[in-house]
Amino acid sequence: MFGIEEAYCNAMVSGLIKANQALLDTTVEEAIAASYVPFKGDTLGIDQIPENTIANVLTEFDQYAVLITEERGEDANPLSRHTALTVRGPRTFFVCDPCDRSSPLCAYLRNHKRDARRVADVLMKKNAKENWEKAHSGPCSITGANAAITCVRRGLPICSALLNYITQEIIIACSAGIFHASLFDHDDANKLTLDSMNRTRHLSFPYVNRASYKNFVTFVGKPERGYPQNLALTKLSKEDDLKQHLHYDQPGGPTRILYLTNQQAEQKTMGFILANGEKIGEWIHWLPFIRFAKREEDRGAEALHLFEITQDQSSLRDGYLMTPTEPYSVFKEVVEGRVVINVDKLGDFDNPSKYRATLLVVPASNDWAIGRAQQYGYRELKFYGD
Repeated sequence: MFGIEEAYCNAMVSGLIKANQALLDTTVEEAIAASYVPFKGDTLGIDQIPENTIANVLTEFDQYAVLITEERGEDANPLSRHTALTVRGPRTFFVCDPCDRSSPLCAYLRNHKRDARRVADVLMKKNAKENWEKAHSGPCSITGANAAITCVRRGLPICSALLNYITQEIIIACSAGIFHASLFDHDDANKLTLDSMNRTRHLSFPYVNRASYKNFVTFVGKPERGYPQNLALTKLSKEDDLKQHLHYDQPGGPTRILYLTNQQAEQKTMGFILANGEKIGEWIHWLPFIRFAKREEDRGAEALHLFEITQDQSSLRDGYLMTPTEPYSVFKEVVEGRVVINVDKLGDFDNPSKYRATLLVVPASNDWAIGRAQQYGYRELKFYGD
């Protein structure tokens, strides 16, 4: 891994750990109270407090860093700003979700606020994981409320870092590998770096057998927003099959990629995951996993395939297509079969955090899902330089 990329990765890890501590130290009342953000009415303390901490850490690391996050509301698109120091927009930016699954976390804290003053008093209880899984599905290592940061440099997603607020685990995906560590195993979590995580447990993406090919996870809640209808148009699962094959219908975004790892396979192996016309902050964190995951049986072969699903027609949400076709896609082909993330196109949007896409992520061993994607002409995305 290049030194500059390792430095960005360590800054992201530091931001997440400090955001985690800031949230744990917050009172439950402050965490579940509304937090004022211009033009955005549903932001809570559990969103704003970690976001402010992450923004401070990343800005201190790189004063020219651009941070894209939904919680910032309808501010001008920072990627569209041009100064003497930027040529056609900055080459490096971060996408952050300071609290994915904030609604379940808010409900969880509200249900336990009589017994605790601080957020830590709730989340550090011995039975917190079991209580979370009873209320909001499991395994908690995947379904728990979390924070995520992804760094895009020169059009390539170079690193993602995920921190689970419930289990106090952190996961990093980068060119050095995919690492998993528990904050409880470190006397001083603030000293955690990529180098120290290199000695921790690696996550793997297990082989998928034929019986599990059609098992999948995606978001199909909020029917009034068109998610069930968008799923039907992908042709990946018939309505009659959903009860059998759809494992969970309201998963989080960033950690959805973990359903394809050995963390989920211990319970029930998943055949694929889907971004169902969702915002960029839900799925961009998967991209470094897809770039750098290798098969267990062949460390030189890619473990995951990524397809961009397009349709002849697409619904609009907040003015953005749920299934943008190639001319509207942020994935730009630069050489035959290889793409980058088009920073210029993101710079054209009023709010890039609202950009949407329908994406399919498939283990390399799932011949059925790969065949379906190829049958319907979905574009396979492979990043330039890989």
